Amino acid sequence: MNLGKLVKNKSGLELAVGTIVLIALGVIILIFLILMLTGQTSFFEGILNSFRGSTNVDAVIAGCNSLVSNEQFYSYCCEKKIIKTGKNSLELTCDEFRQNPLSSGRINELSCAAVSCLQS
Repeated sequence: MNLGKLVKNKSGLELAVGTIVLIALGVIILIFLILMLTGQTSFFEGILNSFRGSTNVDAVIAGCNSLVSNEQFYSYCCEKKIIKTGKNSLELTCDEFRQNPLSSGRINELSCAAVSCLQS
């Protein structure tokens, strides 16, 4: 193999190195964007929370009403949901949350009389 020919033909080598650098930068930027968008970094968590809101009351109400419409008695009556209310959080079942002033009567009712919840 002639080493002189390899040294003279640098354009192929430069193209390969440039391509590898661009691919590496692309992967780093992609990882950075995924972390930023999923909120896995504490640096972006505050920024994302300002757009998302710091409560999930409406989402829990919608979830509880979905359980009612699907007649999922055990999940409605026994499974605790974490309700974030700004800086505080509550851990209630949908039945308990229905009676809480935060839900303001927006959760439909299922009868929990016949449901026995397993205590763990």
